[in-house]
Amino acid sequence: MFLDPKERLLVIRALQKVIETQPPYARFDEYKQLLDRLKGEEPEQNAEESPYDIDEV
Repeated sequence: MFLDPKERLLVIRALQKVIETQPPYARFDEYKQLLDRLKGEEPEQNAEESPYDIDEV
């Protein structure tokens, strides 16, 4: 997946939100794998410190 750093942070935040709010049977494993993969890439900024609030995007 080719994402710039801002896009990567937004996707990470969105996946974290989906994992927190979706029922466990709703593709949780796929979301978790993608989240782990994105977090494994070298981010320039921590997703928790992102200036973007996924609820406002």
